[in-house]
Amino acid sequence: MNLTEGRNLGWYLPAGSDELAADAREWMNSKEGDEALGRMENLYYAYIGDFDFVDLRALNRRIEDRLPNYIDLFRAAEQKTGIPADLLDARQLARDLGKNPDSWEDMEKVLPLKADKRYYPSTRYGYARGYEPVHYVQRIRNYRDIIRPAFQ
Repeated sequence: MNLTEGRNLGWYLPAGSDELAADAREWMNSKEGDEALGRMENLYYAYIGDFDFVDLRALNRRIEDRLPNYIDLFRAAEQKTGIPADLLDARQLARDLGKNPDSWEDMEKVLPLKADKRYYPSTRYGYARGYEPVHYVQRIRNYRDIIRPAFQ
């Protein structure tokens, strides 16, 4: 079953909610609604297509074997920084790239341009495989979904 095709979204409302249904339809077809749905899709679903299920098996083994040895360190870092323990890899990557770690949506679009000859000649260090960190973070997001229950 392929859940990635199409972009249909529906609202379930109680019977007799015709006015609310009309408002919801109007919002979903507005610029604001489209932007909000795009942000939601990016936040929760954009990275799922790149997940490698062989890696999932290895990750689950490491969660059982290795994470218990380090989980207290992650929790201490969470207390110190205020950053959720399962997000500390992704934020450091953003800092290393000199970008705002709170603006991944922007970085995800800009980083691949480092491999585009229309853009990289004007950058400080020239060509870079900017698509690799995008794939890296997509994998982290996949792993985070799997690791999150171990922190709960």
